Amino acid sequence: MPLTHTVLLVRDFEASFNFYSDCLDFEVVTGDRGGPMAVFSSGDARLGIFDRSKRPELFGEFREPAATTSPLFILAVWVDDVDKVITGLRERDVGIALDPTDFAGFGYRSALCLDPDHNRIELYQPILPG
Repeated sequence: MPLTHTVLLVRDFEASFNFYSDCLDFEVVTGDRGGPMAVFSSGDARLGIFDRSKRPELFGEFREPAATTSPLFILAVWVDDVDKVITGLRERDVGIALDPTDFAGFGYRSALCLDPDHNRIELYQPILPG
């Protein structure tokens, strides 16, 4: 039973669509800025977004999770140059939760940015010898 993709229920569909397509350069597989859903690909992975306000008509009522200040998940995205990507995201006024940092014990350089719903996106690369 293979896991095929992840779907995020988003508050601002257009902002989320723009973030994943324009800021992270994910390829649009299906859907468009008009919503209510879209699927993106990045490498072998797929990510769907769905307009939260459209949930009841398609899925029935959902109970909101308890409020929390810590993330419930982190999406991880492999990049060639963390510092360059973070610089580009800052130029687009994307929130940065963690500046590029070396995690030598794991062998990665990593940073965290925030999507429009404040979900954390880890951008990482191997630590380059130097």
